[in-house]
Amino acid sequence: MLLVSVLIPVYNHEKYVTECLDSIRDSDYKSVELIIIDDGSKDTSASLVESWLGANEHHFVRTQFVKQANSGVCKTVNRLIGLAQGDIVVPIASDDVLLPSGISLRVKFLQSNPQLLAVFADAAMIDTDGKILCREMERNFYKANKEALADPEFIAAELILRWCIPGPVFAAWRRTFDPVQGVGLYDETMLAEDRDFYLRLLSRKALGYFPEEVALYRHVPTSLSRIKVKNYSIHRSILQSEKDACKIFSGKERLLLRLVSVKSEIFLIDAGHKFIKPLWFISLLLRISVKLAYQVHKLSVAVSHRNAEGKVRSLTCS
Repeated sequence: MLLVSVLIPVYNHEKYVTECLDSIRDSDYKSVELIIIDDGSKDTSASLVESWLGANEHHFVRTQFVKQANSGVCKTVNRLIGLAQGDIVVPIASDDVLLPSGISLRVKFLQSNPQLLAVFADAAMIDTDGKILCREMERNFYKANKEALADPEFIAAELILRWCIPGPVFAAWRRTFDPVQGVGLYDETMLAEDRDFYLRLLSRKALGYFPEEVALYRHVPTSLSRIKVKNYSIHRSILQSEKDACKIFSGKERLLLRLVSVKSEIFLIDAGHKFIKPLWFISLLLRISVKLAYQVHKLSVAVSHRNAEGKVRSLTCS
């Protein structure tokens, strides 16, 4: 049985971290090493983790707990990856919850698709009290086309036009993070480091999709003022990742990336002007263009699937 490294960056999640850890302990996949880094929590998260490990570490092949000064989630995840010894890496935030078969389903998918380096799956959204807010987040929250995500021909275009990957659904072979065998670590200079990382995987046709829920993603409300500041910074990071990705994609995907990157750039220019929106008309045209591109993409997916189904029917009849 392959060893799976479950990686947890912890920061100020005293209310949720025990539930997260319990869900990993109760997984139906038992060949697991658990590696946790407390990223300078100011609450009781670190002491809760230490107490929990004292009572539960015998459930795992190996455990490791590190405490560090606050460094941010990206640097922490990269450090966790460096500590991992497993064949497959499964990161999860300390406020999210793993479903019982969440690891085994992804391990089986990766074993069945050796051409891939990594996979992402679906999740349900929960609130701060654990109440289900939304099932099948990709379809019902992000409004993504799951048929396109499951099709190697269309997955890249779908994610470029409609980003739809919840946090706790990713799994990858450890070699994925090697700069030679894979695509390297997360870029610590980017705020939207996950989008940059996934685009690198997509450019190599190395990312797959598994359509079932494997985790519960916790939605924690944030103050409006903080959201506005953070959203602006995230959009700047997304723009940079889109521009960088244009260099490693070709064909249809590169054209779509250029379209969405221009849209992002115009959005940032407009967002920087409090009273006057100098490019509002261009921004409107670009938003419409992206929507039209997505409708064409959806039509292409539908036609492709209809043709494939027709071929299957004709082969069955013959």
